Amino acid sequence: HVMKKVLLYFFCCSLFQITSAQLLTSVQKTVAKDGSGDYKTIQSAINSLPDSSATPRTIFIMRGTYREKIFIEKHNIIFEGEDKAKTTITQDIARDEWRCDHPDDWGVATMNVNGNDITLKNLTIANDYGFNVKESKVIDCKADTVTGKKTITNGGHQMALRTMMATRLKAVNCHFRAYAGDTVSPWNTTDGMFYFKDCSMEGGVDF
Repeated sequence: HVMKKVLLYFFCCSLFQITSAQLLTSVQKTVAKDGSGDYKTIQSAINSLPDSSATPRTIFIMRGTYREKIFIEKHNIIFEGEDKAKTTITQDIARDEWRCDHPDDWGVATMNVNGNDITLKNLTIANDYGFNVKESKVIDCKADTVTGKKTITNGGHQMALRTMMATRLKAVNCHFRAYAGDTVSPWNTTDGMFYFKDCSMEGGVDF
């Protein structure tokens, strides 16, 4: 009887540990454009999460083209696409135009990251400005203190991914696409750590 009680105790403890671990790692939000998931947009799924967590939270993104500008200021999140070739996040953003009205690059890219421990998997992240806008244009530009105008071309900087002070960002099996330079811009030069595996980066250069 003593042995049975001991075995039952260990079985219950093990079951509790397994169940607890599952609870800690099972937070998942599903994004689907057709409304079949928890959210229709990626940003709304991000906004639903607490700022941080001791364990990763997963946002699973169903196939589709998501025309969103993403802001990630929360920590420890996995963004996992259903299919790299068919799960695309895209915007058309010219950095020169953005900087006319903004003091820094926060918001200049399709995906803007200022959170730590972010993982990207099986996604295409694109800034398609140069592919979709062929003609140059002249705009009012507060940042130009001489003429107050700026010419925007399709060959200026266009960022698919821009990090600010983020660190420990990981991308696996992702495609990053832009027409011009700085497609992928992780610019935390102080303590930024960035890992890319089985990824492709498409764009121009500025050197």
